[in-house]
Amino acid sequence: MADALTEAEEEAVQEFIAIVKELQLHNNGDRKSFNKSSAVKFMMARKFDICRAVALFESHEVTRRREGLVRFDPTSEVLRNELETGKFTILPVRDGGGAAIAIFTANKHVPAETSHQITLQGVVYQLDVALESLETQRRGIVFVYNMTGSKYANFDYELSQKILNLLKGGYPARLKKVLIVAAPLWFKAPFKILQLFLREKLRDRVFMVSIPQLCIHIPPTSLPKELGGSFHVDHKAWLQHCLKSTTNRYLDEVSESVSPTLQNGPLPFNGIISENGVIHMNSSYNDSEMDIDETSERQNSVHEKHNSEEREKEVEVLKEDLLQVSVKDNEEPCPLTPESGVTDFTEDEEKHLSSSSASLSIWEDSVHSENCGGMSLEEFIEHLRTKGRKGLYQEYAEIKAAPPEGTFETSKLKPNQPKNRYTDVLCYDHSRVKLSLIDDDPYSDYINANFVDGYKQKNAFISSQ
Repeated sequence: MADALTEAEEEAVQEFIAIVKELQLHNNGDRKSFNKSSAVKFMMARKFDICRAVALFESHEVTRRREGLVRFDPTSEVLRNELETGKFTILPVRDGGGAAIAIFTANKHVPAETSHQITLQGVVYQLDVALESLETQRRGIVFVYNMTGSKYANFDYELSQKILNLLKGGYPARLKKVLIVAAPLWFKAPFKILQLFLREKLRDRVFMVSIPQLCIHIPPTSLPKELGGSFHVDHKAWLQHCLKSTTNRYLDEVSESVSPTLQNGPLPFNGIISENGVIHMNSSYNDSEMDIDETSERQNSVHEKHNSEEREKEVEVLKEDLLQVSVKDNEEPCPLTPESGVTDFTEDEEKHLSSSSASLSIWEDSVHSENCGGMSLEEFIEHLRTKGRKGLYQEYAEIKAAPPEGTFETSKLKPNQPKNRYTDVLCYDHSRVKLSLIDDDPYSDYINANFVDGYKQKNAFISSQ
């Protein structure tokens, strides 16, 4: 894999690994196993933009934990049965652009017989194997949602939303497009609702097509026969490849500590897969590590935005600001510092200024700080230099990790839920903007908007979706 990367890409990967390990040390008190192959996947998924890759990594960690994808055993009876249904598979052929082809067959999914967690584990298990291919990392994945012959009982709205959010914002793969094939009439209404919760960039990549139209996006030679193509799907062979690949990954990790006798013979896989594709044997598995505090998870579901592209934009702004920071090596005062603003005033002018409102001075205390004022531009630049890039990442992580400072009860009321653009970005009760009631409707005063303090003024701004 190293030979396939340019020198600049190699350097970016090493820098990304260093940042991730620092984040792990800061968040968990230790540096988890994070190998180069895992790092390359995240960097490939974000075109070697380090800041965006870090944001993706953090979103990936949160998603894995929230959905119970941290550790699982593909040979367990429940997950094995899920895999053998063939509802989700990845073909050994590609589209015209070299992207891998993943197919979810809706009529094979029975929501009452499985759970979101098990279904997502089956999807992630196969995606992890597919992402071992450098070509798949570079070319991405085309996701085909085959609704041929499906009924309303097969459709799971929440699961569909989770899979889309996972592929686009919480998994280290490039989602090239989503093709919804042979959608029945009843699907149009929930699909319109689903679109409201998709980011604009993702909405542009979702296509609803008929079986004849599918060949516009994928060559017939790469399509299964049931989708109008000529390719014969052997899902059983694919699952055998997945198991072999997973076992080989485990053998590679422990090859140095395994005796020659064991190395000469195949080892049955009896382990668990954790985030980043790290494999652990069941003998070292601790059930307590799977216990998740429900209260913390509920807070994360609100505090952590599922749409990671918004978080990526925030990090990109931080990166741009860092790159633009520069200080000239001279002793001239900065034109925006207090020292540079010193002017000789007449006695009358000084009296006039002293009688003016003290709150007009930008160097006085912030409404958020009781005992100290803000920084001058020079102090702020020195602050950035002292903290460095890693320090800023840590500060950003601390802010993200802080629990919400309020409640969201009004946003959660059933009549108000359709007024929230995103189900996981809710409105604080204590600072929400209240509209005038219409026809005495008690819910008509709700809008997903909050007052936000400025530096010197309470409720200076309104933040809304």
